[in-house]
Amino acid sequence: MFSAQIGLGKFADAQQTAQLAAKNLPRNPGTAVLFERAAATGHSTAAQAARLAAEAQVTLLALTHLSTRYTGRQVRDEGTAVFERTVVPRDFDIIEVPLAERGAPRLVRADRAAVQTATVEGA
Repeated sequence: MFSAQIGLGKFADAQQTAQLAAKNLPRNPGTAVLFERAAATGHSTAAQAARLAAEAQVTLLALTHLSTRYTGRQVRDEGTAVFERTVVPRDFDIIEVPLAERGAPRLVRADRAAVQTATVEGA
Protein backbone atom coordinates (compact mmCIF):
# COMPACT_ATOMS: atom_id res chain seq x y z
CA MET A 1 0.00 0.00 0.00
CA PHE A 2 1.18 3.47 -0.78
CA SER A 3 0.01 6.51 1.11
CA ALA A 4 0.63 10.00 -0.14
CA GLN A 5 -0.66 13.49 0.13
CA ILE A 6 -1.02 14.79 -3.38
CA GLY A 7 -1.06 18.51 -3.96
CA LEU A 8 -1.50 19.40 -7.59
CA GLY A 9 0.42 22.58 -6.88
CA LYS A 10 3.57 20.46 -6.56
CA PHE A 11 3.33 19.38 -10.20
CA ALA A 12 2.63 22.76 -11.76
CA ASP A 13 2.62 26.31 -10.57
CA ALA A 14 -0.43 27.42 -8.62
CA GLN A 15 -1.94 29.54 -11.37
CA GLN A 16 -1.76 26.75 -13.97
CA THR A 17 -3.24 24.27 -11.51
CA ALA A 18 -6.16 26.56 -10.68
CA GLN A 19 -6.83 27.19 -14.38
CA LEU A 20 -6.72 23.47 -15.19
CA ALA A 21 -9.07 22.62 -12.34
CA ALA A 22 -11.49 25.42 -13.17
CA LYS A 23 -11.60 24.28 -16.79
CA ASN A 24 -12.17 20.57 -16.04
CA LEU A 25 -14.60 20.58 -13.14
CA PRO A 26 -18.23 21.71 -12.92
CA ARG A 27 -18.67 25.42 -12.31
CA ASN A 28 -20.57 27.01 -9.50
CA PRO A 29 -20.11 30.30 -7.65
CA GLY A 30 -16.89 30.28 -5.67
CA THR A 31 -15.42 27.20 -7.32
CA ALA A 32 -12.54 29.05 -8.98
CA VAL A 33 -11.67 30.69 -5.66
CA LEU A 34 -11.51 27.28 -3.95
CA PHE A 35 -9.25 25.88 -6.69
CA GLU A 36 -6.96 28.89 -6.54
CA ARG A 37 -6.71 28.73 -2.75
CA ALA A 38 -6.01 24.99 -2.79
CA ALA A 39 -3.36 25.36 -5.48
CA ALA A 40 -1.72 28.35 -3.79
CA THR A 41 -1.29 26.36 -0.57
CA GLY A 42 -0.05 23.18 -2.28
CA HIS A 43 -3.27 21.28 -1.63
CA SER A 44 -6.06 19.78 -3.72
CA THR A 45 -9.81 20.04 -3.47
CA ALA A 46 -11.70 16.79 -2.86
CA ALA A 47 -12.96 16.90 -6.45
CA GLN A 48 -9.42 17.30 -7.80
CA ALA A 49 -8.17 14.36 -5.73
CA ALA A 50 -11.17 12.29 -6.85
CA ARG A 51 -10.54 13.07 -10.51
CA LEU A 52 -6.90 11.99 -10.09
CA ALA A 53 -8.05 8.78 -8.36
CA ALA A 54 -10.43 8.02 -11.21
CA GLU A 55 -7.75 8.64 -13.82
CA ALA A 56 -5.28 6.47 -11.89
CA GLN A 57 -7.95 3.73 -11.59
CA VAL A 58 -7.46 3.29 -7.86
CA THR A 59 -9.95 1.16 -5.95
CA LEU A 60 -10.38 3.45 -2.93
CA LEU A 61 -9.66 7.12 -2.28
CA ALA A 62 -9.12 8.11 1.36
CA LEU A 63 -9.17 11.88 1.86
CA THR A 64 -7.22 13.16 4.86
CA HIS A 65 -5.68 16.41 6.10
CA LEU A 66 -8.95 18.33 5.76
CA SER A 67 -9.52 22.03 6.15
CA THR A 68 -11.49 22.90 9.26
CA ARG A 69 -13.79 24.97 7.03
CA TYR A 70 -15.51 21.77 5.89
CA THR A 71 -17.04 18.74 7.58
CA GLY A 72 -15.91 15.24 6.69
CA ARG A 73 -19.31 14.65 5.11
CA GLN A 74 -18.98 17.71 2.85
CA VAL A 75 -15.54 16.61 1.69
CA ARG A 76 -16.70 13.03 1.16
CA ASP A 77 -19.73 14.18 -0.83
CA GLU A 78 -17.56 16.39 -3.04
CA GLY A 79 -15.23 13.46 -3.69
CA THR A 80 -17.95 10.88 -4.32
CA ALA A 81 -19.59 13.17 -6.88
CA VAL A 82 -16.49 12.50 -9.03
CA PHE A 83 -15.25 9.13 -7.69
CA GLU A 84 -17.74 6.83 -5.97
CA ARG A 85 -15.31 4.95 -3.69
CA THR A 86 -14.21 7.99 -1.69
CA VAL A 87 -13.96 7.85 2.11
CA VAL A 88 -12.90 10.29 4.81
CA PRO A 89 -11.26 8.37 7.66
CA ARG A 90 -11.48 9.72 11.20
CA ASP A 91 -8.77 9.45 13.84
CA PHE A 92 -7.88 5.81 14.58
CA ASP A 93 -9.86 4.44 11.60
CA ILE A 94 -8.10 1.77 9.58
CA ILE A 95 -7.84 1.26 5.83
CA GLU A 96 -7.55 -2.47 5.25
CA VAL A 97 -5.65 -3.27 2.07
CA PRO A 98 -5.85 -7.01 1.39
CA LEU A 99 -4.00 -8.87 -1.33
CA ALA A 100 -5.71 -8.26 -4.66
CA GLU A 101 -7.23 -11.74 -4.82
CA ARG A 102 -8.84 -11.20 -1.40
CA GLY A 103 -10.88 -8.15 -2.33
CA ALA A 104 -10.77 -4.39 -2.46
CA PRO A 105 -9.46 -2.01 0.20
CA ARG A 106 -12.03 -0.89 2.75
CA LEU A 107 -12.45 1.59 5.56
CA VAL A 108 -12.91 0.11 9.04
CA ARG A 109 -14.18 2.66 11.54
CA ALA A 110 -12.24 2.74 14.82
CA ASP A 111 -15.34 1.92 16.88
CA ARG A 112 -16.02 -1.19 14.76
CA ALA A 113 -12.35 -2.22 14.81
CA ALA A 114 -12.39 -2.08 18.62
CA VAL A 115 -15.47 -4.32 18.74
CA GLN A 116 -13.87 -6.79 16.29
CA THR A 117 -10.63 -6.85 18.30
CA ALA A 118 -12.48 -7.39 21.59
CA THR A 119 -14.47 -10.24 20.03
CA VAL A 120 -11.34 -11.96 18.70
CA GLU A 121 -9.44 -11.55 21.97
CA GLY A 122 -12.40 -12.81 24.02
CA ALA A 123 -12.98 -15.86 21.84
